[in-house]
Amino acid sequence: MPNPLKLYKDFVAEESTPKKSTSKLFQWTNFGKIKFDGETYDHDVFVDSVGNLYKRNDAISQSIYGTGHKVGPKELATLPLDTKLFILGTGQHDIARITPEGKTYLKQHKIQFLELPSPDAIKEYNSRVTGKGRKPHVTALIHVTC
Repeated sequence: MPNPLKLYKDFVAEESTPKKSTSKLFQWTNFGKIKFDGETYDHDVFVDSVGNLYKRNDAISQSIYGTGHKVGPKELATLPLDTKLFILGTGQHDIARITPEGKTYLKQHKIQFLELPSPDAIKEYNSRVTGKGRKPHVTALIHVTC
């Protein structure tokens, strides 16, 4: 299996390493922080389809749109190939969005997507990856500010 850091090299920060977990669940988020599997982070996070957590590299979004509040096709093209559902946590104040071109990209690749305020997005993620309704191949990008 390919090294996940190479697959996601454009999507995650260079210095990021996966944080493996057995529970692979979010505990909470508030402005500028998020807690995943008992560890608190002060940056946007990406969780791949097997539950590894990475620091998001928003340089792609910054270079194209001038902001980390937009997720477009170039960033989405780095999602794991097995992704069936992509959840975007849009921030504490519901600001971040998938661009129209990004939505087209996801539809073309038959990837369902949800855009929810980050507190709701982490609840949705947790419900999708646990219990009877467990759905494999869920990825999430959670924006922790705005």
